[in-house]
Amino acid sequence: MKAIVKFVSLFLFLAFFIYESSILYANSIPFQLGSILIVIMACRIRFGFIKLMHDLRLFLPFIITMLCVYVIMGLLGVRVDKMRSDSVLMYWLTYGLTRTSLFINTMFVMQLLLSYISINDILSLPMKILRKRYLLLGRALFVHSVKYIVELEFHLKLMPEYQSKRLSFRQWLRFKLQLSLGIILMILRESKLKGELIDNRIKHCFIDIEEHN
Repeated sequence: MKAIVKFVSLFLFLAFFIYESSILYANSIPFQLGSILIVIMACRIRFGFIKLMHDLRLFLPFIITMLCVYVIMGLLGVRVDKMRSDSVLMYWLTYGLTRTSLFINTMFVMQLLLSYISINDILSLPMKILRKRYLLLGRALFVHSVKYIVELEFHLKLMPEYQSKRLSFRQWLRFKLQLSLGIILMILRESKLKGELIDNRIKHCFIDIEEHN
């Protein structure tokens, strides 16, 4: 019963956050920036300063890449039907700032909510274990990707072309694209391996019990 109350509470909070940040105030810069401050303070209390700085450093390349893309679109003069501002660059700067802020908020909120969900909470849910395996796999993949992305970045930097003190923009962009591709491949590989391990444990530890009952 305790696990159900926790899941329902976290789900309602997530639904409220998505409605506020992604629908109601999606284009409000003050709201998005204010949300970032609140979420970062909550993560500071929950995880500590060192973990917070590690996560900020982890997400920084993706944030810079997103902002660069929006600036380039503004400089190229790309226009959309709903554009009201006469300045194309100003529109894309505003749009990019709100979307990158939403990205930061979403990543930290998801990490914050997942930190309150343990394996025992998932196992305590009143549903069949075959349905619980998707929740177990999703939590395991998220924790794994956050934990080993720094190690992946370290191994990429061992390549000779990335060992110079100052990288050119082309090298930096190639490095970030390779890092993103590496994360995707790592998640795909781990989803297969961890999925097989979870299925194997379910087969030998739970199926016979459920069939017996």
